[in-house]
This record gives sequence, structure tokens and C-alpha cells, in this order.
Amino acid sequence: MTNLSKILLSVAVPGLTLGSVIAYHGDIPSPALTVVLPLGAISFGLFLIVFALEREVAVDDLEKAEKKPAPQCNTAAAPNKKEFCPHPTTVQKKSL
Repeated sequence: MTNLSKILLSVAVPGLTLGSVIAYHGDIPSPALTVVLPLGAISFGLFLIVFALEREVAVDDLEKAEKKPAPQCNTAAAPNKKEFCPHPTTVQKKSL
């Protein structure tokens, strides 16, 4: 599970339980608490969607990796560091 699915699940479970308790008792101390149950239901639905898509993406990635060959490198080989240069470079100073 990714971080997104863990966050959605951690919002959904308390939201559904607290919202069910608030809806069952009927005596609402604050009308703003009626938002908790729909918030829990929406986050649970999003969790199910994200969780299902994680599996589908993983399967799709495996299928694509099996179909494609490994990438080939077309660059030239690195020069040998131990190679000796027979003609040393010289620098001449110009006089003004």
C-alpha cells in the first residue's frame, strides 16, 4: 500500500465509525458533525479505487517489462586512462 492509500484508509475508518455513532444517536451536539459520515464514505470509496488501480498498474508494468527487450547502449567506449600520449602538448607565451 502506498502512502495515499494508507491516508485514505486512516481517514475512512474513523470517519465511518464516528459518523455511524453520530447518526445512530440522533442527538447531534453540533450540526457540523453531520459531515463526518459522508467524509468517511467518500474517503473509503477513494481508497478502494486507489487500491484497485495500484494492482492494475503493477500488473501492467510487469507485462510491459516482459514484452520490451533490455535497452541497448549505443555510446562509444570510454577512453583508456592508462594510455600514454607520445606528443606532449606545449603552451607558448605571446609577448606584447
